[in-house]
Amino acid sequence: MEDQQIQGNTASENHAHHIDATLVAKLNLADFQNAVPLLRELSVANDAAETITGLELHLESAPAFLKPKVWRIDAVAAGSRYHVTALDVELDWGAAFAPD
Repeated sequence: MEDQQIQGNTASENHAHHIDATLVAKLNLADFQNAVPLLRELSVANDAAETITGLELHLESAPAFLKPKVWRIDAVAAGSRYHVTALDVELDWGAAFAPD
C-alpha cells in the first residue's frame, strides 16, 4: 500500500518548526475494518534555538468522515523532533455513510 507524505510549516524570524505526517494514500472500508492505519507517522520538528511548549495538533477531515482528534505536546526541545505515538484515528460512521 502506498503512503503519502504531508508537511505543514510555521516559520518566521522567531520560530522554525514543522509538522511531518505520513498517511496511507488510499483507505477503503475493508482496510479500516481490518485496522489498516490511516496515519502511519506524525512528528513535530523544532529547528529553533528555543524550546517550544504547549503545542496542540488538531486533526479534522472534510468531509467529516473522521472523528476530530487533538494531540497535546508539553514541549519540543530546541533542535529536536517529537514523534507522536498515539496514532489511532476513529472513523465517524454516521458522517461517513450519511446520505448526501
